[in-house]
Order: sequence, then C-alpha cells, then structure tokens
Amino acid sequence: MSIDTSELEAAGRAVSMAAAAGGLRGRAQIGKRWEATQVLAHLVAANRNAAELAARVLAGAESATFTNQAALEDTYLEAIVRAAARGGILEEFERSTAVLTATCAALEGKALETPVEARLWDDGAVVFEQTVPLAQVLAIVRGHMEGHAAQLQELGSAHKGERRLALHVFPG
Repeated sequence: MSIDTSELEAAGRAVSMAAAAGGLRGRAQIGKRWEATQVLAHLVAANRNAAELAARVLAGAESATFTNQAALEDTYLEAIVRAAARGGILEEFERSTAVLTATCAALEGKALETPVEARLWDDGAVVFEQTVPLAQVLAIVRGHMEGHAAQLQELGSAHKGERRLALHVFPG
C-alpha cells in the first residue's frame, strides 16, 4: 500500500492560495527576518530536502538523516528567490510541492517505517532531535507547510499594518 499524499497536496494548495490571495503583497516580515518571498523560498528548500529524503529511501536506504538547516540559511533562500525571479517564487514552490508529492506517492509499506534521524532547527537551536519513522517526518513536513500557509494568510490580511508574525511548528 502506498502513502496517501492528499493531505500533503492540500497543505501545498493552502500555501499557494494564501500567497496568491495576498500573502506576497507588501514588505511585512514574518517572524524576525523573513518576508513572504523568503518564506516561500524556505518552503522550496524544505520540499527539496524532504523529496530527496524520500528518494533516498526509494533507492534502498535502510535508514536516513534529515535536517532543516539548509532551509534556514538566508544566503540559500536569497539564491532561490533570485533564481525563481524568471518564473516566480510561487511557481517554484508549486513545482517543489509537485516533486515532493510525486516522490512520496511512490513510497509504500516498509519504506514508510524507515528510521530517520531527524534534527530540526529554529532560530539557531535544535528544537527537535529524535529517530522517527519516515511517515512521521512527512507528517512534520505537512504540518510545517500548513503552519506557513496560515502565516501567509494572516500576512495577506495584515500587510497594510506591516505586522510581524511568528511561527513555531515543530513538535516538542
């Protein structure tokens, strides 16, 4: 039996809708440092990382590691934003979500039980460090997208006031 990717796809659609409905307007920041385009770049990096993890398992890895450190690196996020300028950061996010869900759709049975040493960072500190099944990592990725969708939606509603929003979506 393969994984049901409908919730992952729904989370991606929620991000896209929130960004398209106004989450990309204005220059209000989310949290301490990111604008909406950087949040989308962060999600592109996170999606690429998770898709690569799923691909390693599909290739036969009996265990794996997963961290979000690269998805928090400002230089990398700015490079994603610049590279996406031709097609748009929202389109780049949608492509990365399509790759992630298609790769995850191929996972089945025991692959979802593959142990993953997960280490998640936020604001320079490890906030989650545990070995969990791949299915749990994918649930964290889904929840992460849902949290940023809500954040972008709120930003779209509040962009005129230039409010700062905070988000912490890690288990713990």
